[in-house]
Amino acid sequence: MRAISWLMLAAGYPLLLWWHVAGMLQRPHYQFVIVVPLLLFALWNSRSEIGDAVGDFRGAWLIVLSFLGALALLGLASLMWSPWAAMLSLLASSFCLLWMTTGWKGVGRWLPLWLMSFVLVPLPFGWDERLTLALRGVTTRMTSQVLDFFGRLHVTYMNVIEVPNKKLFIADACSGIHSLFVLMAAALFWALYSRRTFLHTIVLLVCAFSIVLLENVSRLVVIAMMLPYQIDLSSGPDHAVLGIVLFACSAGLILSVDQLLYFLLPERIFGVYERSSNRHEPSSGNGQNVLAPAWARVCMFGLLCVFPVASGLQFLRMPGPLPDMTSSFRSPEELKALGKEGMPERLQNFERLEFAEIRRVFGDPFGQQSQQWSYASGPLVAQISIDYPYEGQHDAALCYTQTGWTVEDSRIAGATPESSKTEPVAVVRMTRQLDGNAVLMFCQVDQRGTTFAGVRDRDSQLKLLDARKRFESLWGGSPVPTGPRPLLPLLQFQLLARSAEPITEQEIDRLLQFYCEFRQQAVEKLGIRSAVPPHTKAANNEKSRKL
Repeated sequence: MRAISWLMLAAGYPLLLWWHVAGMLQRPHYQFVIVVPLLLFALWNSRSEIGDAVGDFRGAWLIVLSFLGALALLGLASLMWSPWAAMLSLLASSFCLLWMTTGWKGVGRWLPLWLMSFVLVPLPFGWDERLTLALRGVTTRMTSQVLDFFGRLHVTYMNVIEVPNKKLFIADACSGIHSLFVLMAAALFWALYSRRTFLHTIVLLVCAFSIVLLENVSRLVVIAMMLPYQIDLSSGPDHAVLGIVLFACSAGLILSVDQLLYFLLPERIFGVYERSSNRHEPSSGNGQNVLAPAWARVCMFGLLCVFPVASGLQFLRMPGPLPDMTSSFRSPEELKALGKEGMPERLQNFERLEFAEIRRVFGDPFGQQSQQWSYASGPLVAQISIDYPYEGQHDAALCYTQTGWTVEDSRIAGATPESSKTEPVAVVRMTRQLDGNAVLMFCQVDQRGTTFAGVRDRDSQLKLLDARKRFESLWGGSPVPTGPRPLLPLLQFQLLARSAEPITEQEIDRLLQFYCEFRQQAVEKLGIRSAVPPHTKAANNEKSRKL
């Protein structure tokens, strides 16, 4: 009967959970989830001597109501296609079913596994991204203070540390920022595995957070201090080795802090379940039942029959085919190298000047691979690049705000009703102290030529709207957009033009025409068929000339 109950429960979640795990694997700081089943198995074995204790089913009505709420949450997640909400529903329903099986007497065996499963629930409302950005800023400031102490010449602005002949953007030099979630999960596992107290676990997690800061500051300081000796640890195999060494040191520090806390803190706070040879023997004394009330078992079984129905609803609401979980671990194909001569020497009255091919670390927001050309037309000088790969739609303006630029205005060109068939381009006006003014244009193109472009709303008066959108994101948490599904990975076309003087609208129009012509020719040279039919393009170009 117990096995049937668990099978009925599991039947309600397969599609949404597949989507949930696939979405987490697309984000480097959550890819440790592949080892979570091994951690849960280790926790289960560590509690084997407790035995299958059963008894004390007080509060059954509250458990039944909670189970009903978990079922309702699953139904809502299936309708709105929210894998995040489905994962939360699974945790709630599994708690209720475990309780109905063992009661309060058996909590000591399965509660650590249940708590550890919460590492499969990412922070909601985009808080994980905000935390990462905040951590980068703190790391930059702390690194600057350490470099000042050692007398290393440098300049910092936003999330950039500039030393002679080198700019260290935190995503480049400090890709280990993602180790925060890994080390926090490792600290939680060790505390549960070692049966630490509640206070001990909380303090250990706080210390693990501090150790991650120390690790990332150490990474940046080592990179900056090695540059004068012609040793660049900011990329390549040396960067990977440095990351592994620092990660191992951080894990060792967490274990050392754990032992220190074990020595300093009281042994029993909020209880640690005793090892007992007779714990498996059910008790019927003191009015404690060895079985859940019959009415509660009947209600639970009736609700379990509804879970497979939710699976059918998910099949109908599924926005597309199941995502490939292994795609995140496969290196994307190399982008075709066009080279300096790959693009015309003269394009829309712009003359080609320079070319560079840039390699960055995996997951860099500016792209792991970039081919960059410089063009000039009179006073206008523009850097235009093809960046690759991206595993989702990307607001390039956010990268520049993290390097000190301030967004003054943003819009999507080609998104008006009159020109709805044109391929969109994000156009952003920016300013930065000492650098003056700049115009940024960008869009992403998938492997079949569909173009995506978007900028986030940065109006301070729309905070309430932003909060509402973040709340709604829980009910659209699929890694696959509800609109046209991009064929991953995406490549990005990005143009940046700087000027000491404000850039006029006429100059922006010239840059936009140059950008669109460059993108069209690059797409053709890369062998990507445009999603906009040629006759539609011709009509739109004719319309632009008339305007």
